[in-house]
Amino acid sequence: MDDEVSVTELFEDLPGWRWVLVRVEDDGAVTFRDRAVPLEKHRFGMYQPRGTGAVVAPWEIDIFLVPGLAFSAEGARLGRGGGFYDRILADRRADSLAVGVTWSDRIRTDIPMADHDQPVDLLVTESGVIQPRSNP
Repeated sequence: MDDEVSVTELFEDLPGWRWVLVRVEDDGAVTFRDRAVPLEKHRFGMYQPRGTGAVVAPWEIDIFLVPGLAFSAEGARLGRGGGFYDRILADRRADSLAVGVTWSDRIRTDIPMADHDQPVDLLVTESGVIQPRSNP
Protein backbone atom coordinates (compact mmCIF):
# COMPACT_ATOMS: atom_id res chain seq x y z
CA MET A 1 0.00 0.00 0.00
CA ASP A 2 1.13 3.56 -0.55
CA ASP A 3 1.64 4.26 3.17
CA GLU A 4 3.77 1.14 3.75
CA VAL A 5 7.51 0.69 3.42
CA SER A 6 8.41 -0.51 -0.07
CA VAL A 7 10.56 -3.63 -0.12
CA THR A 8 10.93 -3.84 -3.91
CA GLU A 9 14.62 -2.85 -3.78
CA LEU A 10 15.27 -6.09 -1.92
CA PHE A 11 14.30 -8.06 -5.03
CA GLU A 12 17.37 -6.71 -6.82
CA ASP A 13 19.60 -6.58 -3.72
CA LEU A 14 18.98 -10.28 -2.99
CA PRO A 15 18.63 -11.84 -6.45
CA GLY A 16 19.26 -15.42 -5.34
CA TRP A 17 16.19 -15.46 -3.11
CA ARG A 18 12.82 -16.76 -4.19
CA TRP A 19 10.33 -13.95 -3.67
CA VAL A 20 6.60 -14.50 -3.31
CA LEU A 21 3.90 -11.88 -2.92
CA VAL A 22 0.58 -11.87 -1.09
CA ARG A 23 -2.62 -12.08 -3.10
CA VAL A 24 -6.04 -11.40 -1.56
CA GLU A 25 -8.49 -13.58 -3.45
CA ASP A 26 -12.04 -12.51 -4.27
CA ASP A 27 -13.38 -14.65 -1.40
CA GLY A 28 -11.02 -12.98 1.11
CA ALA A 29 -8.59 -15.89 1.29
CA VAL A 30 -4.89 -15.03 1.15
CA THR A 31 -2.52 -16.88 -1.15
CA PHE A 32 1.10 -16.40 -2.20
CA ARG A 33 2.28 -16.26 -5.81
CA ASP A 34 5.72 -15.99 -7.35
CA ARG A 35 6.92 -12.42 -7.81
CA ALA A 36 7.28 -13.04 -11.56
CA VAL A 37 3.48 -13.26 -11.94
CA PRO A 38 2.13 -10.05 -13.54
CA LEU A 39 0.62 -7.58 -11.07
CA GLU A 40 -2.86 -6.10 -10.89
CA LYS A 41 -4.33 -3.42 -8.65
CA HIS A 42 -6.61 -4.84 -5.93
CA ARG A 43 -9.74 -2.97 -4.89
CA PHE A 44 -8.01 -2.20 -1.55
CA GLY A 45 -5.42 -0.21 -3.53
CA MET A 46 -2.35 -2.45 -3.35
CA TYR A 47 -0.68 -4.21 -6.23
CA GLN A 48 -0.74 -7.98 -6.07
CA PRO A 49 0.02 -10.92 -8.35
CA ARG A 50 -2.74 -11.91 -10.73
CA GLY A 51 -4.52 -15.17 -9.99
CA THR A 52 -2.28 -17.15 -12.32
CA GLY A 53 0.61 -19.43 -11.62
CA ALA A 54 1.19 -21.84 -8.80
CA VAL A 55 0.15 -21.03 -5.24
CA VAL A 56 3.03 -21.18 -2.74
CA ALA A 57 2.07 -22.73 0.60
CA PRO A 58 2.88 -20.70 3.76
CA TRP A 59 5.00 -23.56 5.15
CA GLU A 60 7.35 -23.17 2.14
CA ILE A 61 8.20 -19.61 3.19
CA ASP A 62 11.19 -18.94 5.45
CA ILE A 63 10.75 -15.20 6.09
CA PHE A 64 7.54 -13.16 6.08
CA LEU A 65 7.94 -9.41 5.58
CA VAL A 66 4.92 -8.04 7.41
CA PRO A 67 3.51 -4.52 6.97
CA GLY A 68 1.56 -2.72 9.65
CA LEU A 69 0.12 0.63 10.61
CA ALA A 70 2.09 0.46 13.87
CA PHE A 71 4.12 -1.99 15.97
CA SER A 72 5.22 -2.22 19.58
CA ALA A 73 8.72 -2.98 20.81
CA GLU A 74 7.24 -6.26 22.11
CA GLY A 75 6.31 -7.36 18.57
CA ALA A 76 2.60 -6.49 18.62
CA ARG A 77 1.25 -5.36 15.25
CA LEU A 78 -1.63 -3.09 14.33
CA GLY A 79 -2.97 -4.07 10.92
CA ARG A 80 -5.87 -2.80 8.87
CA GLY A 81 -8.51 -4.91 10.60
CA GLY A 82 -8.95 -7.74 8.11
CA GLY A 83 -6.86 -10.29 10.01
CA PHE A 84 -5.07 -11.33 6.81
CA TYR A 85 -1.57 -11.40 8.30
CA ASP A 86 -2.76 -12.92 11.57
CA ARG A 87 -4.17 -15.88 9.62
CA ILE A 88 -1.02 -16.16 7.52
CA LEU A 89 1.31 -16.08 10.52
CA ALA A 90 -0.82 -18.56 12.46
CA ASP A 91 -0.23 -21.11 9.67
CA ARG A 92 3.51 -20.61 9.23
CA ARG A 93 6.27 -23.03 10.17
CA ALA A 94 7.58 -22.65 13.71
CA ASP A 95 11.12 -22.04 12.41
CA SER A 96 10.11 -19.28 9.97
CA LEU A 97 10.54 -15.60 10.82
CA ALA A 98 7.92 -12.86 10.83
CA VAL A 99 9.67 -9.53 10.28
CA GLY A 100 7.70 -6.33 10.77
CA VAL A 101 8.80 -3.71 8.26
CA THR A 102 8.00 -0.14 9.25
CA TRP A 103 9.33 3.32 9.96
CA SER A 104 10.72 4.05 13.42
CA ASP A 105 8.03 6.65 14.13
CA ARG A 106 5.44 3.86 13.91
CA ILE A 107 6.83 2.04 16.94
CA ARG A 108 4.32 2.66 19.73
CA THR A 109 3.83 1.55 23.32
CA ASP A 110 0.07 1.08 23.22
CA ILE A 111 -0.68 -1.62 20.63
CA PRO A 112 -3.41 -3.95 21.94
CA MET A 113 -3.18 -7.70 21.37
CA ALA A 114 -6.16 -10.06 21.14
CA ASP A 115 -5.82 -13.83 21.45
CA HIS A 116 -5.81 -14.28 17.65
CA ASP A 117 -3.20 -11.55 17.00
CA GLN A 118 0.18 -12.84 15.85
CA PRO A 119 3.32 -10.96 16.97
CA VAL A 120 6.37 -10.45 14.78
CA ASP A 121 9.77 -11.92 15.65
CA LEU A 122 11.81 -8.90 14.54
CA LEU A 123 11.17 -5.29 13.58
CA VAL A 124 13.14 -3.58 10.83
CA THR A 125 13.08 0.21 10.46
CA GLU A 126 15.24 2.76 8.66
CA SER A 127 17.15 3.03 11.98
CA GLY A 128 17.96 -0.67 12.29
CA VAL A 129 16.70 -3.96 13.64
CA ILE A 130 14.72 -4.27 16.88
CA GLN A 131 14.53 -7.58 18.69
CA PRO A 132 11.17 -7.56 20.51
CA ARG A 133 11.64 -7.55 24.27
CA SER A 134 9.14 -10.36 24.62
CA ASN A 135 6.28 -11.63 22.57
CA PRO A 136 2.98 -10.50 24.10
